Amino acid sequence: MPGQIPGLLETWVGVNVSPRSQGYELGGVMKFTGRSALDAYRAHPVHQKPLQWLMPLIDPLEVDFEA
Repeated sequence: MPGQIPGLLETWVGVNVSPRSQGYELGGVMKFTGRSALDAYRAHPVHQKPLQWLMPLIDPLEVDFEA
């Protein structure tokens, strides 16, 4: 999605290796230019399209923070 969604700089996805994973198997991190880019990302069609098939398959947990 970087290069397709303005303000999305980087993405990472990986297998959760924590013994405290509480059943979560995968994790992902996205880096944005700022809060406005994060807000715009949520409604962007490139983000919404995969959500249509993904959301019924997962039990998501989202955490947003500033670094």
